[in-house]
Amino acid sequence: MGAKSINSKKYHSPDFPLILVTLALLALGIVMVFSSSVGFLVGNSTSVDKVDIYKFFKAQALWATLGLTLMFFLMNFNHKLLRKMAPTILLIGIVLLVLVYIPALGGSAQRGSARWVNLKVVTIQPSEVIKLALAVFLAAALAERGAKTLRGISLPLVAAGVCAILVVKQPDLGTTMVIACTTLSMIFVAGMPTYYFLPLLGAGGVLVTLVITRTSYMLERINAWLDPWKFANGSGYQTVNALMALGSGGIFGVGLGRGMQKFGHVPENHTDMIFAVIGEELGLIGTTLVLLLFAFFLWRGLNIAFRVKDPFSRYLAVGITSMIGFQAIINLGVVTGLLPVTGVTLPFISYGGSSLTILLAGVGILLNISRYAETTDKPRRDLQAGINN
Repeated sequence: MGAKSINSKKYHSPDFPLILVTLALLALGIVMVFSSSVGFLVGNSTSVDKVDIYKFFKAQALWATLGLTLMFFLMNFNHKLLRKMAPTILLIGIVLLVLVYIPALGGSAQRGSARWVNLKVVTIQPSEVIKLALAVFLAAALAERGAKTLRGISLPLVAAGVCAILVVKQPDLGTTMVIACTTLSMIFVAGMPTYYFLPLLGAGGVLVTLVITRTSYMLERINAWLDPWKFANGSGYQTVNALMALGSGGIFGVGLGRGMQKFGHVPENHTDMIFAVIGEELGLIGTTLVLLLFAFFLWRGLNIAFRVKDPFSRYLAVGITSMIGFQAIINLGVVTGLLPVTGVTLPFISYGGSSLTILLAGVGILLNISRYAETTDKPRRDLQAGINN
């Protein structure tokens, strides 16, 4: 069926600019993982001579190869087939989320959080899987039921709520926020009336507040966010050192590989805080480049979404683009001190096999959607015009 679609007159080349910006982010990520992970490895080793400084670089390159293979496969796979598979895909994601709480069935806890499933051959992070799985399910449900009535949005909200509850209990507030923002974006684009959307937005804010106020470690992070220098030796340590790394880079940076903050000062410097290393080593020029690349990625993703006529394709394109966009915004907000610290990686750039593979899979689906989009690049005059078409 996929082959027939490829030969269809309506099926054309994928969005080449999106491929380019994805490869640019991926290449930058592999380079920065190598540079930043050296500090992590040396800082956590009792014998510097025995450190394999290429450990994370080789692993990231391997995951990138796997992810790119999956991306190019999905780029040529008819994404419309996912609509019928959506319930099964979501169920698999939920089962994986449940497994993290059952050590006997593969669940694995690290750093006080239950976020991984050990499948013996490989360890995966189900919260990464569920973001894409939920986007596929929400697109199918919204295409089938619409979002203009309470009945239409009930199933998407219940599905998103179940996933969010399982993720926030790990605990992982950052990924929960990505799920919530992605869900709201998709429902909004599906045409949810303002008199439903605004109360829903308010209710979401209340729930987040309740979760934070009832969780001691989250309250500590809020206090550290409000005044990180006051808690510089405790809960504000990560933020303070990230800001110092960013500030020490200046305009041009200290040079690739020459940053010093990564040596025992910036925690998670090759994962959550890798943007701080970019700021120190590549300076304002490097960080601005990252922002521009993500802005361009979001523009291409939304451009694809509003050039495709099929509702399922449009909602899925919005979901994937929103998922990546909000994850990037939250990570950048955390590193720059604009948001409280949460465990969210920077898409395509931070180290992490599960995250990188799923993100590239999402891009592959987005590229396949672009092959069904109208060939004109003329933008919609407004968002509502795109929703109503």
